[in-house]
Amino acid sequence: MTLLASGITGSIGKYLVGVSPVKSRLEDSTDNIVDEFMKLSPSVFIHLAGATSRELIKANDDLSLRLNVNGALRMMEAFAKSGGQKFIFASTGHVYGATDSNRYARETDPTEPISIYAKHKLLAEIKLTEMARELGVNLVIARIFSVFGSGMAEHYLSTKILNEIGIQPNGKGYPVIENGSDVRDFMEPIQVAKRLSLIAETIKITNQIQILNICSGIPTTVRQKVLNTHPDWPEDRIKKTFSTLPYLVGSTDLSHQLLGI
Repeated sequence: MTLLASGITGSIGKYLVGVSPVKSRLEDSTDNIVDEFMKLSPSVFIHLAGATSRELIKANDDLSLRLNVNGALRMMEAFAKSGGQKFIFASTGHVYGATDSNRYARETDPTEPISIYAKHKLLAEIKLTEMARELGVNLVIARIFSVFGSGMAEHYLSTKILNEIGIQPNGKGYPVIENGSDVRDFMEPIQVAKRLSLIAETIKITNQIQILNICSGIPTTVRQKVLNTHPDWPEDRIKKTFSTLPYLVGSTDLSHQLLGI
């Protein structure tokens, strides 16, 4: 198996092992990407690259459309033309929208994305599914829930928190954490990378199109996560408010069934 991956310098991609990196950019022409893929002859491709900053996307949704949708389609087309077999697309658990506190999101649940980012990821899922069927490529859509760990981009909650470790313990300078009552499904980047590697290697996934949640199935409030990471954080600097997405937790039933975890 020859494993190729995009976005390997990102918070998840840097933990992937045994992969060949994609040097082509998401806005490169399909022909240029094909040229690179033909030299590498990949059988499996993990597509992680894309725009993830919700602030940036909100300010420039056309950029997200070009990178997160059209860029992914060019990558799949080039992958298929180079003889690739399994395309793993990193999507997001946010495509489900808010979940019920008594029932975690399953892969068969309806999708109700709220953010532009989630809407574009879902659009990419739909278009990649159509293309995979047309080109005969096996597609795995990996819906990744909340990622929390060191070394992530500045717009992630974990970085905002970890950047503050070591400041004055009297609470001066601690930023306010919004929506501390929101419930999320957190995983470390290395755990996500291991799941993606297992998907790449497993022979258990036989359907041409497979959707799989990448999550812990463990509900944790933002408040709990902040205090677990940094116990000295003043609780009055964590707001007891909810966002438009108060509860987002995924079911792990299918991952247990298909991946044995």
